[in-house]
Amino acid sequence: MKEFKPHFLYIHGFNSAYQQNHAKIKVLEEFGDVTGYEYNTFESQMMTMTKMKFELADDNRQHNILVGSCIGGYYALRMHKITGLPCIAINPMTNPVLELKQFENINLSSPSGRVDCMTRQILKTYATAALTDEFVTSHTIA
Repeated sequence: MKEFKPHFLYIHGFNSAYQQNHAKIKVLEEFGDVTGYEYNTFESQMMTMTKMKFELADDNRQHNILVGSCIGGYYALRMHKITGLPCIAINPMTNPVLELKQFENINLSSPSGRVDCMTRQILKTYATAALTDEFVTSHTIA
């Protein structure tokens, strides 16, 4: 019987980046392979979801498990609902339009050094995207 070795796709949090030496990644590596999904938190929610769907469709690895923290947890749960892939959501945002409002019109430096701003237009893309009980259940969040 072939040993099950999961492949984790890690989705970073708000205004962050995949950091291979981060403690969360090191723990996941004890159980399987980890790949980071890079995205711009200042893009619209629809653009990020579309890119993620295409990347997952092109990924031919077996045993993918989505893992995300903060807004990455939000995306992991959304992608779980669309793809059926199992997910682990670590402190996920559940209502990004409200949780990101505090950053509206504030210039923030990203880990790459790029300065971005959470505009009202980007916030509006999350207006109907709050996670409901339909997304967050006891078997999708530990």
